[in-house]
Amino acid sequence: MMKIVALIAAAGKGKRMNTRISKPFIPIFGKPILAYTIEKFEKCKLIDKIYLAVSPEEKELCRKNIILKYNISKVKD
Repeated sequence: MMKIVALIAAAGKGKRMNTRISKPFIPIFGKPILAYTIEKFEKCKLIDKIYLAVSPEEKELCRKNIILKYNISKVKD
């Protein structure tokens, strides 16, 4: 059986948006934009693993505020 992997590029800083928060972490209805994206891949039965490309300084923030908070299991290091 073929394994399908998703790679999500989420290292955008959002400088043109003039915000202190990096673009992937901007909340929409109380949830970070990146969480919505990851959840779509998490629910897809065809996707086996998810890899995130986030900036090194935001890796822990992503782990705590998205992966753990929203019970994401397919994201791998």
